[in-house]
Amino acid sequence: MNENSFNPNLQLTNAKLAMISAFEDNAKASSKQSMRHEELTKSWETVRDAQQAYDDKKAQISKEWEGYKSKLSDYTTKIGHYKEAIVKAHEIADCMGEIAKGEEDELIIGLYAEMQRHAISQANELTIRKNELLEEKRALKEPDKTILSMMCENLKQLRSMHAEARDRYHEAKVDFTHKNEVYGRARAKYLALKNETGSTNVFTPTKFTPDRDSAIKAGVPEEYADNVDARLRNDGITDYYFGEDENHHHGHIVTNKDGNLAYRRMPKEKNLVKINSLKTVKHEGDTD
Repeated sequence: MNENSFNPNLQLTNAKLAMISAFEDNAKASSKQSMRHEELTKSWETVRDAQQAYDDKKAQISKEWEGYKSKLSDYTTKIGHYKEAIVKAHEIADCMGEIAKGEEDELIIGLYAEMQRHAISQANELTIRKNELLEEKRALKEPDKTILSMMCENLKQLRSMHAEARDRYHEAKVDFTHKNEVYGRARAKYLALKNETGSTNVFTPTKFTPDRDSAIKAGVPEEYADNVDARLRNDGITDYYFGEDENHHHGHIVTNKDGNLAYRRMPKEKNLVKINSLKTVKHEGDTD
């Protein structure tokens, strides 16, 4: 026969210690879930910003391509007009030369020769301008699309990292749900045993030293979280004591049976402050 069955106090003590252990595991799991959620949020924001940058760059390059194609079209049209004008100028020059051959009057012959020289000169000028336009057209640079490929690859990597962060968050969430259920069962067992004893003062509050994460979650400032003494009362309320100044006023945090912050006093402050109403109270059993 297990001696615990003959010792209600020992059974209740063990149940209470089990509840404390489950509570600390639950606090750690909750802290880890919060951390993973923060990582997930940051990774999502990074993906969002990268996607926006990619979309903006893609729109910019698309606009540049439209401008590039428009300039190409303009150059092609102008060069075509110059080619047509050059052909016409040469045709006029040839025509003036043929007409001049059938004339005997030197004055008329000279006039046609002048018109022929003018047409040839015009054709030469048009050819120069056409060649300039061809060089300008060749000098046009296509918009660089390589940066889009780089940004797209970076976006894929960020999405992959976001997926990993989402998986880690879901794992932490499942773990927290499990630890919360374990704590709930441990607490229910402790309360059931306490009710069976029919006593509200079977033993004094259980003292324990919470870890850093549990202390911070309870509301203890980070600078004091490594040196905290705690007491779990019979009714599930937990007191956290930390810090001490020259006047011996320690910090004091009180959480209710659900682990929510109920009262708070920072070092150097004299009285506990009720959180939900900010009412200053002198808590029963609290000593400076």
